[in-house]
Amino acid sequence: MDNPRDYEAAVLGACLIEPACFMAVADYLQKEDFYSEGHREIYAAMADLWSIGEPVNDITVTEELKRKKKLSLAGGASYISDLTLEIPDVVGVEHYADAVKKAAGRRTLQALGTKLQHIEGDPADAISNTLRELIDVAASSMRSVPETIGEHTARVYKRTIAIHEKEIKPTSLLTGLPRFDRITGGLKGSDLIIIGARPSVGKSAFSLYLSKILAERGHRGLFVSLEMSSEQIATRLLAAESGVPYTRIQDGYLGKEEPDALKAAHEKYVNLPLVIDDKANQTVADIQVKARREMARGGLGFLVVDYLQLAAAETSSFESVTEVSKGLKGIAKDLDIPVIALSQLSRMIEQRDSKKPMLSDLRQSGQIEQDADLIAFLYVPDKRKKDELCFLVEKHRNGECGSIMYNFEKRTQRFEEIGAGDD
Repeated sequence: MDNPRDYEAAVLGACLIEPACFMAVADYLQKEDFYSEGHREIYAAMADLWSIGEPVNDITVTEELKRKKKLSLAGGASYISDLTLEIPDVVGVEHYADAVKKAAGRRTLQALGTKLQHIEGDPADAISNTLRELIDVAASSMRSVPETIGEHTARVYKRTIAIHEKEIKPTSLLTGLPRFDRITGGLKGSDLIIIGARPSVGKSAFSLYLSKILAERGHRGLFVSLEMSSEQIATRLLAAESGVPYTRIQDGYLGKEEPDALKAAHEKYVNLPLVIDDKANQTVADIQVKARREMARGGLGFLVVDYLQLAAAETSSFESVTEVSKGLKGIAKDLDIPVIALSQLSRMIEQRDSKKPMLSDLRQSGQIEQDADLIAFLYVPDKRKKDELCFLVEKHRNGECGSIMYNFEKRTQRFEEIGAGDD
């Protein structure tokens, strides 16, 4: 078969002959993948019948097309009957489906190429839109093969025994911070971790603190900053490592020993596997492309996004935040890495006597709560001790909840677990 129409006809014919064939391709092929308009209508009729539990064969499909007044467009009853007569091999339906899907992908790419030849306006917008469309093409081309529960449990059992017997290392990313690792169990691949706080509490500083520790332990990370510049980030990291106050690094007013301290701090960061991306106005599709690029370049252990609402539309509407939340969870699952996303909390918390955050304080919280595997808050529990922050885990899908107290020295952006040695 050299003609795409032949592969389309083979798929349809196999599905008309053997119901199991439609089951094999239903999650993979969409109506839009068929080039022939008539074939699209036939496949749509099959899908409609299947969705209501009706059998799929040449008779039922013909009747469904009559009901929808699409039989003539589909080629007529005789054409549908003829589809069942010349199928090389029903067993090869997945091969035919792959050929149909690839042909559809080529058409989409060709259409994108044509569109790019006639772009108007800002090229950056065209590039961003094209990247999103390319990701959609790639995603729709992936075939997912479901496995039995026994296959899943066998894989988990083997991995657990291998970790127990020291044959492999745990897959969770451990920070080495006693209480943080105990409560979180380490940061797990495919998890979406939300850290929420009101402005200026220290959520960006805390995420940099975690990123630095993980990178020091050999985990390559991508820190996407939608708010701070890379220079601001570098200044904060140098302050935390050297102990030189943040403002003094900015202004260049250094004490006698501080240039040497800064030099030593810089040298420690030279080979740290932490990539900083500070491009503003990025969408979740942009972030996905960059995460995949870093994975291809040298592997990627974790991703941090500062912060979630800035990756949504300017209005930060519920729909936009929902899209970003789902997109970040998708990145975590697709790349099998923990994704840490920072989130703003609503102003309602300021109007309560208790400043302890709740899940409902997350801005546009519904979808975030649903997608996140772990949700934690940073807040100051006692205004008399403004250098003490509480890291409060309020939702943990795969572990315990609890809290950890930190000393946070704002001048140097340093964190320290309070009472970590008491465990």
